[in-house]
Amino acid sequence: MIGISLSFSSLLLLVFLVMLAVTTIFSAILVYHWRAYGESAAITTQTMILYFVGIAVVFGGMAAAIGMAF
Repeated sequence: MIGISLSFSSLLLLVFLVMLAVTTIFSAILVYHWRAYGESAAITTQTMILYFVGIAVVFGGMAAAIGMAF
């Protein structure tokens, strides 16, 4: 049996990349839903801006934390 050995920082990076991929797919579906079924274009645009700023802050904080682990 071949074992896979990852350091803690490599594991964090792997988890970060998986979370980024999942969030990207989820975001594409969510934006499509907001655009297709939203009642107001202005509210949809404001909601998307707020959502993407929040995602950027969360992933920026995680990237900074992972950068300190290396």
